[in-house]
Amino acid sequence: MPVSRALISVSDKTNLEIILSELKKHQVEILATGNTAKYIAEKGYSLVEVSDYTNFPEILEGRVKTLHPKIFGGILARDGHPQDKKTLREINIAPIDLVIVNFYFFEQALNNNLSPDELLEFIDIGGPSLVRAAAKNYFSVTVLPSPLYYSEFVQQMNRHQGTTDLEFRKKMAGYAFALTSRYDSIISRTLSPHPFPEILNLGLDKLSELQYGENPHQKANFYADPLHLVSLAKLHPNLSYNNILDGEIAVNSVKNFIDPTVSVIKHQTLCGLASHPNLAQAFQQAYDTDPMSAFGGIIGLNRPVDLQTAKAIHAKKLIHLILAPGVEPEAEKILTKKKSRKIILNPDLFTTSSQYMLKTVRGGYLLQEPDCFEDSQQWEVVTKTSPTPQQLETMKFAQNSLIYVKSNSVVLATDTKLVGIGGGCVSRVDAVIQACRKAGERTNNAVLASDAFFPFSDGVEHAVRHGISAIIQPGGSKRDDEVIKYVDSVGLPMVFTHRRHFYH
Repeated sequence: MPVSRALISVSDKTNLEIILSELKKHQVEILATGNTAKYIAEKGYSLVEVSDYTNFPEILEGRVKTLHPKIFGGILARDGHPQDKKTLREINIAPIDLVIVNFYFFEQALNNNLSPDELLEFIDIGGPSLVRAAAKNYFSVTVLPSPLYYSEFVQQMNRHQGTTDLEFRKKMAGYAFALTSRYDSIISRTLSPHPFPEILNLGLDKLSELQYGENPHQKANFYADPLHLVSLAKLHPNLSYNNILDGEIAVNSVKNFIDPTVSVIKHQTLCGLASHPNLAQAFQQAYDTDPMSAFGGIIGLNRPVDLQTAKAIHAKKLIHLILAPGVEPEAEKILTKKKSRKIILNPDLFTTSSQYMLKTVRGGYLLQEPDCFEDSQQWEVVTKTSPTPQQLETMKFAQNSLIYVKSNSVVLATDTKLVGIGGGCVSRVDAVIQACRKAGERTNNAVLASDAFFPFSDGVEHAVRHGISAIIQPGGSKRDDEVIKYVDSVGLPMVFTHRRHFYH
C-alpha cells in the first residue's frame, strides 16, 4: 500500500525539504507539530496541525503535543488486522504509515551551562515515544528518525511506487531503537554520573570504519562516546586500530608528570620514558632507553614541541605518530617533512582522563578505574639502609612509569630516565633478567622498580649482581622476610609501596 499519511515532528530540519517534495509528489497527507508545522508552511507545503487533528491543544508549554490516542492509535494499528481497522473506524482515527521524528537537542544542551531546570526541558518524551511506536509496527509503518536516511527513503518511494519495502522498514526500526537507547543513555549518565552504575549504558556512535583491526584480516571500527568530545580518532581520520591503542598509552604515560616528559610506545607498552627540563633531552633519553624497540614507535610529549625537539625527532628513522599538546610554527615545518608521519596536537588530550576502563569478556564486560600515580606518603622503608633523597626521587619516577609496562614488569632508572625495561614476562625473575640485559652497563647504580612483589629472592639477587643501587616494590610476598634479609646483607635500601601495578 502506498504511504498515505505522515507525521512530522523534527528538531533537526536538515534536508527536510527533500522529504517534503517527495511527499507532495506522492500526495501524502502531512500532520505536523508546532515549529515543524510552521517551517513546513513557510516552505509552501500544505499540512494539518496535530492539535487540529486531535482536537486537543498543546499543553504545559509544549510538553504535551503528540501524546494522544489519535496519534499513537494511528501509528500502532496493524495493516491487515481487521479488528484494528474496525477500531480505527469506530473512533475516527486515521492510520499513520510514515513517522519522521527526531529528538530535542539534549546532547548539545549539555555544553550550554544550563541550570538543572533548564536542562530538563531538553529531555524529549513525545519524540522517542513516537519513534518506538513506529519501530514496533515496522510491518506497517516506516520510521525515519534521522536525516541520514532521507535520500534512501526517497529512492525507496520511487522504486516501490510510493511506499517502502519491508527490509528497509525493518532496518529503520532497528536504527530507531538504537537511537532511543543512545538518547536515554546520555540522559541517564548525565543525571546519575556514577562510574559503576547498576546498569551500564554507553550509547556509542560509530565514528569511523578503520582500515583493519589488530591484524589485516580483522575488521574494526571506532565508536565514540558522545559525552567525551576528545578522542584520537576524531582528531586524526587516518589512524589505524593499533595507532589508537598505542596513542592512548603515549598520552596517558606522560600527562601526569609535572616536568617535561617524553614516552616511546610499542604494542601498547612502554619502551622508553624520560623527564628533563629540556624537552629535546627528554626525548633523546626516552629514545635511548631502548633504541631498537623505539624503531617504528609512537611518541608522546607533555609539552608543545619546540624546534630543537622537532629536529631530534626528525633525525630518527621511523616514528609513526607524535602526540603533543601543541607545536611551535618552525617545529611543525620540520615534523611535517615526512609525509607518512601522523601528528596529533591537542591540549585537551592531556587534561582529560577516562573515567573507567572497559574490557570485553565472554558473556559481559569488565569495568575498572584506571591506575594512577602513587602517593609516596604511604611508602615504607623495610631495610636497615634508607634511600638517599636522590634515590627517592628516582624511585618515584620509576614507580610511576610501571603503570604502562605489561606485567610482569621491572624497570631500571637513573635520575628521571628509564635505562632498562623488562615487561610482559610470566615470571618476575625473567622480567629482571630482561631489564638488566636491555640496560647493559647502565644497570650499575640504577634503581629497580617492580610492579608486584618478589616471590623469591632470585630476581633481586640477579639485579644486585648487575650493580643496582636501590629497590622499590609493593611487598606482600610470603617470603618478604627472606628478600629483606638478602637486601640487608648487601647493604642496599628497599622500599615497600603496598600497592601493586599490574597492567594487562
